[in-house]
Amino acid sequence: MKYICKSAFFFAVIPALVFSWSSGFCTETLRVGVHESKPLSFTEPDGALTGIFPEVAAEVARRAGWRIELVNVPWLDGLEKIKNNELDLLGPIGVTAERKKLFQFNQEPLIVDWGQIYLPEKSAISSLLDLKNRKIAYQKGHIMFESLADLLRQFNIDFEGMPVDDQVTVFKLVENGVADAGAVNRLFGVQNSAQFKLVASPIVYAPLELCFAASFQ
Repeated sequence: MKYICKSAFFFAVIPALVFSWSSGFCTETLRVGVHESKPLSFTEPDGALTGIFPEVAAEVARRAGWRIELVNVPWLDGLEKIKNNELDLLGPIGVTAERKKLFQFNQEPLIVDWGQIYLPEKSAISSLLDLKNRKIAYQKGHIMFESLADLLRQFNIDFEGMPVDDQVTVFKLVENGVADAGAVNRLFGVQNSAQFKLVASPIVYAPLELCFAASFQ
């Protein structure tokens, strides 16, 4: 029944904004994992989970008469939990050919995002070449950063990657001068760069469709 519910959720993600599924079709509670990536998903000061992905999941469930439980998980933990069926759904997650071998995704992406380098206000970095021998902070397991790293290697640009647990920490390291640059999702940067006094660079990369994911089981 859980597998049927997950598959139905994917079919309903976009259409449910137009019409409702019959109440009671899914009688089990779906555990939906989300991670900190404002504005896509984030925790309010009172502990409530909100953002584009939690709100879409809640609206689909409301219209369909389903029950969901939103679970805040660190990004890498979320990937492991969805593989092991400890979560029924996980989002936001970028869709790639490799991940399609591991997970099923809703067919219509909720949003398209891409990676972008953020810098201190007076940084001299303006191109990929300027990242040579620089310290670049990034979130562990971040698929967009992997694309950036591959691109830099293709141009024989040496750099020092600084993996951290989340994108907020990425910005903190750049703000404090520990890292020269931070690699984050563009939407995260737009929402959060001002409070860290950082600016967007012209360096963008790795456009990805962002969806919900589930295991095939």
